[in-house]
Amino acid sequence: MLDLHGKLTPVSIHEKKTEGLVKGLLSSDRLRSSFHVLEVSHRGADVYSAGDGLIRLTRYTPGGAITYAMVSHTKLLRQFLRWAYYQATKIKAASTSCTLTPR
Repeated sequence: MLDLHGKLTPVSIHEKKTEGLVKGLLSSDRLRSSFHVLEVSHRGADVYSAGDGLIRLTRYTPGGAITYAMVSHTKLLRQFLRWAYYQATKIKAASTSCTLTPR
């Protein structure tokens, strides 16, 4: 929806290929512990998790270069996004409608 340039590929943590994508970068437990943005380039792969993943995700929104520059250089905005992510995870943890079944 917000990925106007088609650069994002959402991957379920339950897909077999997901473990292969993050092999050597994230353990299985860490993979399932939060939201992640995995950036793959010719130099390798970088993983941004939880609130930092949300911050990195701003690069892919409309006006992403400007948005990411503002967020990455403004401590208050970074703290707000990390706080917002934390609040969302608290709500999810309290909810019974979004539970993961262990393998």
